[in-house]
Amino acid sequence: MHAPMAQKKNGVHDVWVFDFKTPIHVIATYEDGAFVLRPVGLPGIEVTRRLDADGRMIWTRPDLGGLKVTLERVSDPI
Repeated sequence: MHAPMAQKKNGVHDVWVFDFKTPIHVIATYEDGAFVLRPVGLPGIEVTRRLDADGRMIWTRPDLGGLKVTLERVSDPI
């Protein structure tokens, strides 16, 4: 399920990591247990975030050959 463009207003509005100036708008949805981020104007780019059984955050970038990044909490939340 791809989010309709009408949801852009409820998405993430930030700046591009490469120059910290260029605006980027990302449509965010929750699908099949994962948080899915799709940058507006960049078709085919999709980042998913989900928790695994041990509570680690798994980021997946299918557009980068299935790159997976695992984040593990090392302390209690503040």
